[in-house]
Amino acid sequence: MATQPKPKPKPTPEPPEPGEDDAATTSPVVEEPAALHERIEVLWESQNALTERVTKLEERVAAPPVGLGKRP
Repeated sequence: MATQPKPKPKPTPEPPEPGEDDAATTSPVVEEPAALHERIEVLWESQNALTERVTKLEERVAAPPVGLGKRP
């Protein structure tokens, strides 16, 4: 029975050098949350798109099979 090869150790990432744009790396960017009505509009649009896709899929499933016989 063959043995499994040993996995290679992952290299440790190098720490960033001090003094290189410390303010940008230490403070996270906080985005202002979208208004509730904007979020509802986005959800409504995605629901409508999903409903449309499901309807098209159901129509394709219900379609009669395509014949593969001789062509005239």
